[in-house]
Amino acid sequence: MFMVTGHSQAMLKCLSEHDMEMKNQICDREVLVYSGVISGSIQILPQIASGILILFREKDEPELFDLKQLCQPLRLEGKKIRYIGIQFSVFDKILYDPEQIKEQVTTMRFLSNDLRMMQMFCQLLSEHVTIVPVHPVCVSMMKEIFASNGKIRIYQLAEKLDYSVRHIRRLFCQETGRGPKEYERLVKIQFVIKRMTDDPYQEISVYMEGCGYSDQAHFQREFKYYTGMTPKQFLLALKEKETA
Repeated sequence: MFMVTGHSQAMLKCLSEHDMEMKNQICDREVLVYSGVISGSIQILPQIASGILILFREKDEPELFDLKQLCQPLRLEGKKIRYIGIQFSVFDKILYDPEQIKEQVTTMRFLSNDLRMMQMFCQLLSEHVTIVPVHPVCVSMMKEIFASNGKIRIYQLAEKLDYSVRHIRRLFCQETGRGPKEYERLVKIQFVIKRMTDDPYQEISVYMEGCGYSDQAHFQREFKYYTGMTPKQFLLALKEKETA
């Protein structure tokens, strides 16, 4: 998961750089739990995996976001935003009552941002979240999409799995909340983002090479749609982060 944060300068805060993070078990599944405090703005990018993010902003009620339901970046402003979140497997879907979770975490705002809070959060979700594996055919589709870095076509998926295009579209939407084409676009962008974060000093053409974009204008549109930034702005933010 990526979040863009900062004041006058855009700073990138990546999943591995939260104030705290840990692996834990919920319903016999390994999950990643993270927490931190941000002052300024936060931009949450669309996710491939299921996840829940809860924000605590001053005296307001906690805000809950289902990260898998985001289609475009979500920007939030606040003087001091405390957050805690959890990331599940890409091959699982989660069932829960958002209002019930929000009600239960209200008291957590008064705890310090420490290991105890994260453990309480995991215990809470263990009691109120049901984890269900996605359909095996959908898992096969997802693996094919990952293996191709989002470049495989829907008709190719249908041929590989011996199903009609209509059937795999319906099944994929039912299991993930997104159509396979949308999923492919998101996987492709996240592949490009990883390339950029690994080395932010290349030309833009290098990052989009071999990713199936028709031209640079197409790539620019897709990138801004999913990140809220142009590729140049994103690279600049990465470089500023390195020198900060």
